[in-house]
Amino acid sequence: QMGITPHQYVLGKRIDMARELIEQGHLSLGQIAEFTGFSSQSTFTHTFTRLQGISPSRYKKQVG
Repeated sequence: QMGITPHQYVLGKRIDMARELIEQGHLSLGQIAEFTGFSSQSTFTHTFTRLQGISPSRYKKQVG
């Protein structure tokens, strides 16, 4: 009914958590990738950019 798969829902929640962690500014992007369950920082960066329309490093600069 929401129009998304369970996988997409969980992925969205992981990216939401990543955004919050980036905004807090205490962890590196590599640590955030690991903490949010991505297999690598590269996979995290690709997924974050695809879903948010901005790279994690650029997002970090904007909110930092």
